[in-house]
Amino acid sequence: RAYAGDSAIDLYTRAVSDVYQDLFGEGNYVGKGIYDIDAFQRSLHDKIPENHLLSHDLFEAVQGSCGLVTDVVLFEDYPPHYLAYTDRLNRWVRGDWQLLPWLGKWVPHRTQGKIPSTLSIIDQWKLLDNLRRSLISPMCLALLLIGWLFLPGEKVAWTLLALAPYLMPIITNFISEIRHKMRGQTSTVVARPIQLATLRSIFEIIFLPHEALIYLDAIATTLSRLYFTHKGLLQWMTAAHTVQLFGKRLQVKSAWRAMLIAPLIAIAAGLAIFARTPETLVIAAPLLAGWILSPYVAARISKPDLQPEIELTPAQENKLRLLARSTWLYFEHFVGPEDRWLPPDHFQENPRGLVQHQTSPTNIGLMLLSTLSAHDMGYIGATELSLRLRDTFDSMDSLERIRGHFLNWYDTRTFAPLPPRYISTVDSGNLAACLLTLKQGCLDIGAAPIVQWQGLVDTIDMLLHAVDESNIGKSANGLTQVIHSLREQAEVFCDPDRFSSTLLETLLDESQAEFENMLWEAIQNSGEELPTESLRNLSNWVQRVRYHLRHIRTDIQILAPWLMTLADAPDLINKTDENVELIRLWNELLETLSLHPTLGEIPGISERATELLEEIMELLDAADNAAFEWCEVLTYDLQASRKFSASLLEDFLTLAKRAELFFDEMNFNFLYSTNRRVFHIGFNAESGRLDSNYYDLMASESRIASLIAIARGDVPQNHWLYLARPLTELDGKRALLSWSGTMFEYLMPVLLVRSYPNTLMDQSCRVAVEQQIEYAAENKIPWGISESSYYNFDSAQIYQYQAFGVPHLGYKRGLSDHLVVTPYASVLALPFAPLEVLQNVTWFEKHKMWGAYGLYESIDFTAERLKIGDRPLLYGSSSGHDFALSSQPVIEKSHGATIPYRSSCEKR
Repeated sequence: RAYAGDSAIDLYTRAVSDVYQDLFGEGNYVGKGIYDIDAFQRSLHDKIPENHLLSHDLFEAVQGSCGLVTDVVLFEDYPPHYLAYTDRLNRWVRGDWQLLPWLGKWVPHRTQGKIPSTLSIIDQWKLLDNLRRSLISPMCLALLLIGWLFLPGEKVAWTLLALAPYLMPIITNFISEIRHKMRGQTSTVVARPIQLATLRSIFEIIFLPHEALIYLDAIATTLSRLYFTHKGLLQWMTAAHTVQLFGKRLQVKSAWRAMLIAPLIAIAAGLAIFARTPETLVIAAPLLAGWILSPYVAARISKPDLQPEIELTPAQENKLRLLARSTWLYFEHFVGPEDRWLPPDHFQENPRGLVQHQTSPTNIGLMLLSTLSAHDMGYIGATELSLRLRDTFDSMDSLERIRGHFLNWYDTRTFAPLPPRYISTVDSGNLAACLLTLKQGCLDIGAAPIVQWQGLVDTIDMLLHAVDESNIGKSANGLTQVIHSLREQAEVFCDPDRFSSTLLETLLDESQAEFENMLWEAIQNSGEELPTESLRNLSNWVQRVRYHLRHIRTDIQILAPWLMTLADAPDLINKTDENVELIRLWNELLETLSLHPTLGEIPGISERATELLEEIMELLDAADNAAFEWCEVLTYDLQASRKFSASLLEDFLTLAKRAELFFDEMNFNFLYSTNRRVFHIGFNAESGRLDSNYYDLMASESRIASLIAIARGDVPQNHWLYLARPLTELDGKRALLSWSGTMFEYLMPVLLVRSYPNTLMDQSCRVAVEQQIEYAAENKIPWGISESSYYNFDSAQIYQYQAFGVPHLGYKRGLSDHLVVTPYASVLALPFAPLEVLQNVTWFEKHKMWGAYGLYESIDFTAERLKIGDRPLLYGSSSGHDFALSSQPVIEKSHGATIPYRSSCEKR
């Protein structure tokens, strides 16, 4: 049997193990196994002298009898670099050679000295075979050098003969591939074993002198200790100590220091060949060169394959923040009392301006996280976050549930479930993960600052963008200057060292009034009637800036009132220079009243500051009415702040408990197939039956539900191993196949589940992104293909929805029949390809795919759905719920044909 990447020794080990099992009914113990400890100890009682066995895997196998288990897979970490591997190899060989006394007729015994051997011939052969195997590298090296220098005949023949053990894996894998082709197996992964075997053989040949020395050192050390010194027989270095000695990453200097003898052997061999048989240098030169460079090669291949960290420029970060800010506008406009604080599925602008008043568990979950993200990015304060979450939870309490699961669709105005009443496994998994994330966000809210000033800067930037696009005229210049001045003031507060209570008062009072008056004058003096869309967009962002400033003022007044009150603080120190105690208390008060408090610090700050103010008022001059009044007002505000902040923190603890309660009530067990060990697609509550189809692929958005169910204990852990992992190879990289080849299947879970580097799933996500980009380039379109709406209507003039994907990544047939690009799919790839995502976003922005509510949902390039004579162009929408949202109607003309766009926040 040939395995990908097997060395010659590995192949031999596997073959011998198979022979042992097939012919003799026993297998080799290779480091991991299960046995009866009591029985094993009884069988070895007093048989082994103390401090004699270093490596005992094989010895345990021959003494305790070892069977073969083929349906259990055990995973073990590899050494971090090449020198750690060779250090471990040295210990293994020493352990094998310390079994040499057990090859005789008389073997060591703990109490009797020597006793007759009880090992069978096959057991002794196993011990001997390990010793023989450790001599392969030294013998191959010796045969090479002797063949080049002394043996008669063709030097090429001697070279091939000496290297035969390392060339055999290439030959066996080549034969295996021929067999595959003869059987008609044309998988793209077939050629992989040959590549791996070839690479591994090349490295083994390059490291041949060094490894030969490792083997010889281990053998000589063992023999000398075994028969002469009788000391150090159990001396060995742990893997952790090896890493400590050489470091987790092998440096070139360390490699040269540890492997210097190998290049010296190569140089000496080259000089000897040049002196004795110069014509042989042509044959030996490639190997000698490899041996000389072996330390560098060892250091190079030991480097971890890390993904480069890409740092975005401030301009790039600003573009992403503006996309997030315009996306949040959808929730501000549509998640409100009319829909009972539940997210409408989408807003279709054209051909019918229609809000789809229905929602799903995934929509609700992503809306909850979008609200939390809006707070983290500074678009709403903690108070508004608490109110929004509470109102949404109240509505969720009124929705019908079955076994704790929310149904797939509800009317957001009446709470009525939409027929058929259905529980979707993937939707429930998405909502459960969102609730867990939200719970942690609520628990961490105490560490958040009162105001995230960058959020205000983003809102002002959106207003500037709206002014630029409004074509107000020359009067816009003055308005732009005023808004820029407002932005500069807001940006000052992003730097903690530049905070000023006086500037804060100016920002929240004078600057706001000035820019609103200037805006009205600019519109009045524009000289022409502005388009309705421009006025609407301008009005939206004027309202947002006004709203944002008003709520910042409110949050500061009720949570940290001293931030504005300090601007009017009396100058107590100059008036009372002789009162040392008052000066001390005043300075301590200023230190206590933090200019950058977090929500969790406010109760403590307020309590301590109140105590200090009471002491200060006792020391104040009775005639100083202004100081008394200022202290009294601040004391009152601090007491109110302490109560309100404590109440707000308690509200978030309650919200965290409510999120956890929703999560705890969702039992996934009944959706699980105990026969197939995977999840059903869902449960039809109308018929009372589970869906006959299953989520059985690892590369699917449903893996969130699998992880959640395993973590809850609803399903066994081995369910994870029953998720199919069909592999393909694209551009030399392996990746898991999904059903539809959509970006959503690969990347949606990454929003909520950590993606661990150097894992198959992480690599599959990166390959999926690369293939999406490559497929789009082939078709000369922007990239990002996933499930989305497309240019097809039902009888009610509503866009239809379908999963679209890349052919090479999906099982589903007909994926190449459609070309529908959805911007949110590329935004999902931000953790993997941020620069490419930004280039894509720039394309969308240039082609009017960025509307009032973020990016439109889709662009349909499918030629069959265009009118005769039209070229493929944009059909649209915008998307929401963490990805992108809906926007205003857009009309684009192509060769006289009018192509409508629409928008949606639908995200399944």
